[in-house]
Amino acid sequence: MPIEIIIRNIKRSISDYRVYFYTLMIFALIFYVFNAVGVTISGIRFNVGNINIFVSLIFSFLLLYANHFMIRQRRPEFMNLALLGMSFRDIALVLCLETIVVILLSLVLGLTGGIFVSQLVNLFLRYYLYGTVEGYAFRISISAFLGIIKIYGIVILFLCLFNTLFVGRIKMHLLLREDYVRSKRITQIGYARPTIYLVISLILVFINRRLLVDRLDTLSVFILLLTFVFSVISILLMIRSAFLFLSAFASSEKGYKYVFEVRFITDNGNELTYIMTVVSVIILMSFVLVAGSFGIINNLRKLSIEDVPCDIMIEGPGDVSSYLEDLGIDTSDYLSSCEQAYIYADPDITYNSMFHDRSFLMSQYYYLDPDKCIDIMSVSDYNRIAAVYDNDPVVLGEDEFLLTSDLSSFKNAYDDVLSSNDQMLINGYKLNSISSSCVDATVYLSLSKANSGLIIVPDKVVAACNPKRSILIGDNISASRGEEFSSVAMDSLIAHGYQVETSSMIKEDYRRLTIDTMYVCLYTSSIFIICSMAVLSFKEMITIGRRSSMLKSLTLMGFPDEEIRRYFVCHITTIFSCTVIASYIHSGYLIRVINRFVETVGEFDIPLSYAVFTAFLFPLLIAFAVLTYKTSADLCFKVRSNSYGKY
Repeated sequence: MPIEIIIRNIKRSISDYRVYFYTLMIFALIFYVFNAVGVTISGIRFNVGNINIFVSLIFSFLLLYANHFMIRQRRPEFMNLALLGMSFRDIALVLCLETIVVILLSLVLGLTGGIFVSQLVNLFLRYYLYGTVEGYAFRISISAFLGIIKIYGIVILFLCLFNTLFVGRIKMHLLLREDYVRSKRITQIGYARPTIYLVISLILVFINRRLLVDRLDTLSVFILLLTFVFSVISILLMIRSAFLFLSAFASSEKGYKYVFEVRFITDNGNELTYIMTVVSVIILMSFVLVAGSFGIINNLRKLSIEDVPCDIMIEGPGDVSSYLEDLGIDTSDYLSSCEQAYIYADPDITYNSMFHDRSFLMSQYYYLDPDKCIDIMSVSDYNRIAAVYDNDPVVLGEDEFLLTSDLSSFKNAYDDVLSSNDQMLINGYKLNSISSSCVDATVYLSLSKANSGLIIVPDKVVAACNPKRSILIGDNISASRGEEFSSVAMDSLIAHGYQVETSSMIKEDYRRLTIDTMYVCLYTSSIFIICSMAVLSFKEMITIGRRSSMLKSLTLMGFPDEEIRRYFVCHITTIFSCTVIASYIHSGYLIRVINRFVETVGEFDIPLSYAVFTAFLFPLLIAFAVLTYKTSADLCFKVRSNSYGKY
C-alpha cells in the first residue's frame, strides 16, 4: 500500500485528528513528567506505580471512545475507498497505519516536551526540598521513557485490532446509507419543569450537606455512597434544567430571535446532558483530590522543625535505658532532658470493649486491630514526658483517670464513650474520668504512629504490672553529639526491634509526605481533567454530523460564516461552563469529608483550594474549548459545503 495514501489521508483529516492528537501528546507529557521526576531527584521516590495502572486504564477507555468517534466521522471516506476498488482488508490496513503514525508523532512530541518540563519540575522540587539547586544535572529517566512506550505500544495493538474488526464488519449498503437525524423543533416549553428540576437539585445539595457536614464523626460507607448518588442525580438535574431554561426562553416572544443559538445548544440535549454529568462528576473528583492534598499539606506544613517537641524518641520492647547501658552507651553524654516512660496494658481494655460496637469500629477504623489493648501510662511517667514536650502536667486523684488522644476523629469517638459511661475498671481499680471529653496529648514523636488512645492512671494502678514497652525521649546536647549518638546506637536499636525517630527524620518525612501527597493528587486529577475535557470535545464533534441538514438550511437562508461561528461559540461556552459550575456547586461539602479523613477539619483553607484548582483547571479548560471550537467549526463547514469525505 503506497505510503502517499496514508500521508494524504492524514493531511486531509488533520482537523479531525486535532483533539485526538493533542490529547495523546498531553498525556505522554504528563505521564513522563510525573514518572521521571521521582527518580531524577536523589533520595525521593514517589509512589505512582499503582496509580500508573489506574491512569492507563482511564486513558485506554478514552482512546477507544476517541477512536470510535474517528471511525464514525470517516465513514464517507471508507465508502469512497471501497467504490474505488479497495478491499476492506486494505482499508483496515490503511486505518491502522494512520493510527500508528498519529500516535507515534504525538508520542515523540509529548516525550520531547516532557523531558524539558521535567527538568523545570526537577529544579523546583530540588529548591523546595533542599533550598538549593546544587547538584542538578540534566537527566532523562529511562524507566519513565520505557513505561510510556510500553503503554502506547499496548494501546496501538488494541486500536489496530479494534479498527480491523470494525472495518471487517462494515457492509456496503450501510456505507451508502446516509445518516439522518431529524432536528427537533423547539416547542412551547414553560418555566415550570426546569424550575422543578432546579429546586430538586438544590434540595439534594442541601440533603448532602446535612448528611455529611453534620455527621462527620459517624460517617459510614452507606452514607458516602448515598451522597455520591445524590450528587450525580443533582448534577444531572441541574444541567438538564439549564437546557430547559434556554429552550423555554427561546420559545417565548422575547427570546425567539435567539432560536438558532438555542437549537445549537440544545440539539441532542438528552445525550449531551448525560455526557456533561459524567464530566462534571470527574471534575468534582479531581477537585476533591486536589483540595484534599492541600488539606494534608496545610496540616503538615505546621509541623515544621521548630514544632517538633524534642530531638529523639526511642520506643520498643523492654527497658530502653537498660539496653543502652548494655551497649556501653551513657545517654547523659549525648542527651539532655532525657526521660523514660513505660506503657502498660490491661487485656480487658481493648478497642472493641471500649466502643462496644465492632461493626462501627471496623467501618470507621478498619486499619485497627479491634482486639488490641489500649495503651495505659502512669501519671508520673506522663508528666515527665509532658515536661520535655512543654505540655501541661496532669493531676489525678487516687480513683481518677484521663483519656487522651491526638487524633480528632478518635477524640470525638471517645467523647461519645465518656458521655455514656465515665467509669472504667482497670487492673482491678474502679476509676472515674476527671474530664467529660477526651484530651489532646502528644506521646509519640513519629509520623507512622499516633496516639490513638492513651489512658493516664494513678501510679498504684500499674505498680504491680509489667510494662509491655517503654519510651525514651530527650534533646541533643549539641547537633554534633546528636549525630554521634545516632551513628553509635541507631543500627543496633533498629536491629533489636526498637523504633528510633529524630527531629531531622521527622522534618524530612513531613517534607517528603507533603510533596508526595500533592504530587500524586495533581497527577491523578490532571489525567481526570484531560480525559473529561477530551470526552466532552469528542462528544461535541460527534453532533456535527447530526446537524448537517440544519447547517445546509442556514446556508440557503444566507447566514454568513461569522454568524454560524458565533453559534458554535455560544454552544461550546455553555456546555463547558455548565459542566464546571455544576461540579463547583457540589464540591464544598465533599471537601469536608476529605478533611474528616486527613484530620484537618476546621483548619482547611477552602478559598485557597478553590483558587489553586481554578488556576490549575482553567488553562486546560480553555485549551480544550478552543480546540473543540476550531475542530467543530472546520467539520461544520465541511458538512455544510458537502466537501467532507470527497476525493
